[in-house]
Amino acid sequence: MMSTVVILPRTNRSPFQLYLLALITLSGIAILTGLSNSPITQAMGSPEKYIWGSFLFVGGFFCLLGIYWPKDPITGMLIERTGLVALGGACLIWSVLVLWRVQWTGLFSATLTFALFLACLAQWRWINKDVNKVMRAIDDK
Repeated sequence: MMSTVVILPRTNRSPFQLYLLALITLSGIAILTGLSNSPITQAMGSPEKYIWGSFLFVGGFFCLLGIYWPKDPITGMLIERTGLVALGGACLIWSVLVLWRVQWTGLFSATLTFALFLACLAQWRWINKDVNKVMRAIDDK
């Protein structure tokens, strides 16, 4: 009998969510390597854009790593939560910096980035609720 090879672990995540996290991770790599040089990142300057690229890469990578963590799901959720803190925190700071440095010409970019912060915050809350349920169940035993 032939065994089935699983290329990607099963996840209840939307393919769009996984696609966006992969794009976020690749965007971080593109900023760090200089492949991406948008007017907003040019206006932000050298240290800020590299810090932004680093947090995009690290946050996106840890979110994906947590989602596809092959061991226990609790560790996967904690890894994903770490990525969400890095990514969400960077999005909040980046939104404020864009409005401060670029002002109204960066409003659209800052608004989209702030929306990503809100999405990270919502996912972080859901993960915390699930982790807390598991911890309470362990404590009750």
